[in-house]
Amino acid sequence: MESVISSPSKDNWIVVSTRSDLSMGAFDIAHPRIRVYRFGRSGNSLGRWSRAAGYFTFYLMSFFVLIRFRPKAVLYFETLSSFPVFLYRRLLGFSTCIYVHYHEYISRDEYRNASGFFRWLKRAEKKMFPLVSWISHTNATRLEMFLNDEGMIDFTGGRVMPNYPPERWRVGFSKDDLSSPLRIVYAGALSLDSMYVKEFGIWVISQQGRVVWDIYSWEPEITAINFLRGLQTEWIKVCEPVVYGRLHEVLREYDVGVILYKGHIPNYIWNVPNKLYEYHINGLDVWFPDVMKGSLPLASGNSYPKIIPVAFDDLSSFDWLSAIDRSHQIFKINPWHSELSYSDLLRDIG
Repeated sequence: MESVISSPSKDNWIVVSTRSDLSMGAFDIAHPRIRVYRFGRSGNSLGRWSRAAGYFTFYLMSFFVLIRFRPKAVLYFETLSSFPVFLYRRLLGFSTCIYVHYHEYISRDEYRNASGFFRWLKRAEKKMFPLVSWISHTNATRLEMFLNDEGMIDFTGGRVMPNYPPERWRVGFSKDDLSSPLRIVYAGALSLDSMYVKEFGIWVISQQGRVVWDIYSWEPEITAINFLRGLQTEWIKVCEPVVYGRLHEVLREYDVGVILYKGHIPNYIWNVPNKLYEYHINGLDVWFPDVMKGSLPLASGNSYPKIIPVAFDDLSSFDWLSAIDRSHQIFKINPWHSELSYSDLLRDIG
């Protein structure tokens, strides 16, 4: 969203976030109409009490920021960020328009099994829904499931807002021919239980050097890292992670971007991951698990870079040479960029 909110505008933007415990480099932007505040710490590596202290600090200071600036509109992301908005709207912000965006879909069963604190937050958030102007999800299926779960089928403020990368990432070229060794990349979180890390790693080794696989992960589970290191192969490499702003520079060095989710919960079954858009817009073919029903409509037909569903639980049957063949294909990079995705939101707020 950086390039969108930094474009010429009459509005002032206040961005409130936590400080990540990962040293990935904080989002920063130099613009006279944008201020960024960070309160508290977040991250999976923090202990229980450190996370609780981070939440408390974020909620308290975010509430003070709302009081200080009295915004005409507030956009919050996910239920975990809702409490300062709920408190402000109930006490002071009677004329403030509320916008909500969810990157993830959480099913009813997952809510029931969540922590008491999260269930309490959800109950408070639901009291705001009659006052909300906009609720968006990253794809139409997730939005429909969410509105159905909340009994809000007649809600007219539902929107689809995909999490596209910046337009400047979009390449105007692609490799017309892919050859061996095929360079494959994965960028993102890494899990042995919920992703096809083991299956894909074994498949890479079985190709005996015809493919190589590089991994860039900020939040890898230690079990996944130990498994990959235990393979002791030169064909798989866990690389130093890169800041998001430079990710496009790294991706363009590869031929194929791989997605590994097993679809173990509805959120991942009905998912179109950020990675799919990021790989594609940088000119890479995309291989994603065929269990990810949300991504199937984006599978390519007669164009490349290709977007291909793959049976990751049966990789021995995967004809990857046919998958990378460009014969009788046309070059086409889809216009999946954030400037397009966020335009309706900015127009609505403005």
